[in-house]
Amino acid sequence: MFFSSIQHFLKKKNHFLLIPVFLYLPFIFLGYGADSDSFETLRTGTTFIRNFDYIPSRNPGYLVFEVITFFVNLVGGSIATNLMAIFMSLICLQGFYQLCKTLAISNAKYLVLSVALHPYYWVASTTTMDYVFAMGFLFLGISFLLRKKEIYAGVAFSLAIGCRLTTVLLVMLALILFIVARIISLKGAAISFLIACIFAVVFYLPPLDFVKWRWWRIFKPVMGGSEYWSLILRAGRFVYKNIVFWSVPVVLFLFVVIVHLLTKKVHIEGNLFKLIVVNFMIFLTYEGLFFFAPLDPSYLLVVLPFSLIIIGILFQNRRKILVALLSLIFISNFIVPGFARPDVENFATGASYGLWLEPGYLVETTRERMKVIDCIDLNCFENKTQN
Repeated sequence: MFFSSIQHFLKKKNHFLLIPVFLYLPFIFLGYGADSDSFETLRTGTTFIRNFDYIPSRNPGYLVFEVITFFVNLVGGSIATNLMAIFMSLICLQGFYQLCKTLAISNAKYLVLSVALHPYYWVASTTTMDYVFAMGFLFLGISFLLRKKEIYAGVAFSLAIGCRLTTVLLVMLALILFIVARIISLKGAAISFLIACIFAVVFYLPPLDFVKWRWWRIFKPVMGGSEYWSLILRAGRFVYKNIVFWSVPVVLFLFVVIVHLLTKKVHIEGNLFKLIVVNFMIFLTYEGLFFFAPLDPSYLLVVLPFSLIIIGILFQNRRKILVALLSLIFISNFIVPGFARPDVENFATGASYGLWLEPGYLVETTRERMKVIDCIDLNCFENKTQN
C-alpha cells in the first residue's frame, strides 16, 4: 500500500519538471561524484558484505542512504545511483510544488525551478550523495500529509531522518508549519511524528552499536584543530559560505528587492505572516546548526525550499521578480563573481579579497568529477585527488 501510494504520487503530470530532468541527465555519466563521502558510502556496503560488520560512512551514520546506495550500485554502478538521486530529487520537487499550491503561493513553478536549478541542488541531484535522498523522503512525507495519510507520512519522515539525522528538526518544524496553516490537526501531527521517531530509532541502532553505545561519539563532526575555529574564523566561514551558497548576485538582488518591499510598507495578512514566521524559524534553526559546523555550503540545501516559500509569500503576484531571481540562480551555475580566496585550501586561517569572475559551482564540480570519473572506490579517489 505504501509503495502504491508513491506510484500514485509520481503519476501526477507537471510538465515543467521535465526541464530539470533534461538538464540533469547528462551528468549521470560522470561517475559517483567529486566528494569523498560518496566513496565512503560505497565502502560501507562493501565492508558489510565482506565482514558482516557495519561501519558508518560518516558520523552519525546514514543507514537508509547507505543501504539504498549499496543495492542500487549492485544493479548499475554510478549511473544507477545517480539516476536514483534524480528520482529522489523529482519527488522532492513535486512535493515542494504541492506544498506551495496548498499554501496558495502564486507562481509556484518559478519557486520550484529556483530549487531545481540552484547550483548546489543541481549537483546534489546528479551525484551519489545523501542530500536529495533526505529531502525527497521529507517532501514525500509532506505530500502524504497533504492527502491526510499521517501513517505513511511518518514512515517517509523516518526514512528522511535515516538518511540525515538533522532532518528530525525539519520534520518537527514542518509539522508546526502544517498546524499553523491548518492543513493537519495536532493529533495527525503527533501520529506522524511518533511513527517517524520509532522507525528512526531503529535506523540508528547499527551506528550506536558501532560506537559501543557511547551515543555522544556519533554527534562529533570532524572539523580539524581548534586553531581553525576561533569566533572570528567561524563567523567568517559562516558568512562566506552562506554567500557562496546563494552567490553574490542573488544575495545583492534579494537585499535590494526586500529593502524596497519594506520601504513600501506592504501589508501581509495574518495567516501568511504566520507562515513567514514558521519558515523563518526553519531558516534560523539550520543556520544555527551551520554556524556550529560551517563546513560545506551543501548543508544549507535543506533551507532552500523554505527560504523560497518566504520569498514567494513576500512577492505574491510579482512574477518578474521571481523570474529575475530564477535567472540569476541559473547563471550562477556557470559563472559567479568571486570576492575571497583562502590562504590555504580547506585549512584557511586568512584570505585575500578582491573582485573577479570565476566558474560557478556546477562547472567547478564537473571539472573535479572528470578527474575521478572512472573511480569505483575510495583509494582510487584519494590517489587521483591528492596527486
